Amino acid sequence: MAFQRQKLGELLVDGAYVTQEQVEEALRIQNKTGRSLGQILVDKSYISEEELGRVLSGQLDTPYIHLDKHLIDPLVVHEIPEETARKNKCIA
Repeated sequence: MAFQRQKLGELLVDGAYVTQEQVEEALRIQNKTGRSLGQILVDKSYISEEELGRVLSGQLDTPYIHLDKHLIDPLVVHEIPEETARKNKCIA
């Protein structure tokens, strides 16, 4: 049996970040615009970018890192081919 990850909207409601009504509103907007659910919720000020990042990191089982608190060596940019960075939306 395949593992099914919990949907973002469910995680946000279960964690009391947003209400079910806010998720449903954002899903209606998403269906019309194709924008991401998380970004819609942030744009409507229902959740902060940091809260969204932390929930997504938990959903993806990936550590959350606040980039303002880390110095990134500029030479790292050259370690990832441009095509790969664009495809995976890596930070340059």
